[in-house]
Amino acid sequence: MTGVKGYIRENLPRTWEIILLREKCLGSFIEQFYQAIAKKKNRNKYHYKVTIMNARHYMKCYSISAIAIGFNFKEGANFWNDIANKVSNYEFNCN
Repeated sequence: MTGVKGYIRENLPRTWEIILLREKCLGSFIEQFYQAIAKKKNRNKYHYKVTIMNARHYMKCYSISAIAIGFNFKEGANFWNDIANKVSNYEFNCN
């Protein structure tokens, strides 16, 4: 594992990763998600497990738009709602 950002990248749900790559915003999502969950005091080698547990919890329990809107990502709510719709359409079409 290559740290918290690597953990987020490796453990994103596959459908999220596919759509984020198509829309060319995977790096932006990972960076903003990391900045939101990693508190300043926890950005060191001794507290990374807490940050990883938080990332796992958010990715498991919430949708991509809920994460982005809750943490106030810079692209805005409409952009992330569109991404969430594309993810749900992709999941529907693959099943």
